[in-house]
Amino acid sequence: VFNSPPLKELIVPNCNTLHPGFIKSSLEVLKMPSVRSLSDGVINALKGHSKLEIVQLGVASVNDELFMDQTSLQEAHLVVYNDPETSTPIGVTIGARAFKGCTNLNLVGCTHIEVIGESAFEGCSTLQSSNIDLSNVTSAGISSFSGCIAFTTPSLDVLETIASLMFKDCSSITSIYAPLATGVNDSAFNGCSSLN
Repeated sequence: VFNSPPLKELIVPNCNTLHPGFIKSSLEVLKMPSVRSLSDGVINALKGHSKLEIVQLGVASVNDELFMDQTSLQEAHLVVYNDPETSTPIGVTIGARAFKGCTNLNLVGCTHIEVIGESAFEGCSTLQSSNIDLSNVTSAGISSFSGCIAFTTPSLDVLETIASLMFKDCSSITSIYAPLATGVNDSAFNGCSSLN
């Protein structure tokens, strides 16, 4: 009987659907930039995956808790597409707790994140502010970056309100650029011991 080696990489650049059967427990790299939405089966297969290190998808929204506590995850690349009618980028939404507890996540490759849910990156202790583009974020939830101890100088060019506990315990932050912010909620910077 022929035994194939475990599937470690799945790279299919032009496929727009993904069957949950391809999400094997041995999978370390998943690159499917043409996949625009995930079925319930794929979502369930991805949740709690223990070996995934690099993921690339073309989804406009990363589901709530999709990669939560996946400590092996190091890179998440989210492909941005243009609206066919206006040719403007379609903003990406990061759901609540989508990457919470991904302690080895050090790169979020996406040029147009618009909405970040509650606790979306909480506890991503190796994620540096220079490795995630926040320049288009219009809304960010409570505790969205709480515990991101490698954050140093986040730039939030269009964000108007800094949520409660948003940067709690981000002890390496030395400055924040948020020129349009008109509201800063309670405890937004609790534990930011390096903030000037």
